[in-house]
Amino acid sequence: MVRSVAFVLLTAAAGFARGENPGARKENPEAEYRRQLTTLRQEYAAKSDAVEKSFAQAAEELRAAAVATLEQLRDSAADFNAARRYDDRAKQLKNKAAPTLSPTSRSRARLQRELQELRSIVPGVGRELLRNPGCEQADAKGRIAYWRAEVGDWVARSMPGRTKTGERHFYAQESKVAVLAQRIDVAGLESLFGQQKTQVTASAQLFCLDQPGGNDDAGEIVVELQDAYGEVLARASTGRIVSRGKWRQFSLEMPIHPKTKSITMKLIARRFGPPGSRKNNAELDDASLQLATMK
Repeated sequence: MVRSVAFVLLTAAAGFARGENPGARKENPEAEYRRQLTTLRQEYAAKSDAVEKSFAQAAEELRAAAVATLEQLRDSAADFNAARRYDDRAKQLKNKAAPTLSPTSRSRARLQRELQELRSIVPGVGRELLRNPGCEQADAKGRIAYWRAEVGDWVARSMPGRTKTGERHFYAQESKVAVLAQRIDVAGLESLFGQQKTQVTASAQLFCLDQPGGNDDAGEIVVELQDAYGEVLARASTGRIVSRGKWRQFSLEMPIHPKTKSITMKLIARRFGPPGSRKNNAELDDASLQLATMK
């Protein structure tokens, strides 16, 4: 007991000899300031690390989407040189090292620049998502490139004086009901869906022959938003649209679901003509599917 008391007294005496005041240590304003400063620095570092991680994740998602887009452009390129350029750029992005969090090798500003570059490649807000939207790409038998006939017998029709723009338009021949679809992969654009109010806009041009009795054939647009498993999250339709003897643009808008991974646009032609009529005279052209910012 005596030894313990003596040790405490000696330790206190040594502290006073060095100019220390144990009773005042807790009230030292400079020490408290330094402690708070250290805490703030730690909190800032943690927040900065989280921000860089979110940018890095977004960059990786957009990079994957950019590679997919470049490969699609390569496959649909009009000439070999263009296809090679798209393929080379896709390979560069594939081989690029993943973002790191080291401030010396990748700063937040650098990540932001990369995001802007990738977004310029990936179809985003205000850019056309469809491939072959005007029905200009088709084989010798009239089969339409990049679109899938879910119902009916669709061909790319070449009819001078009838086609809205270009040389061909969508034609369902003698199908009573015909559905033509194209599915667009938008995985990697989640940052667009989550950070701003984004909507889908779909449109097309429609021409219907003016038929007796008011039994006019009709067109329709349907848009479906799917999740990662292909389940439909939301669906919108223009309903039955008629345009007698002239081309007419019709469209729809719908808000994007934040979990959307793909968008399917469907062109529908319905035959309501008089008895004995075999041709589906609801013809379509200049389809479009885009993302837009809601006003």
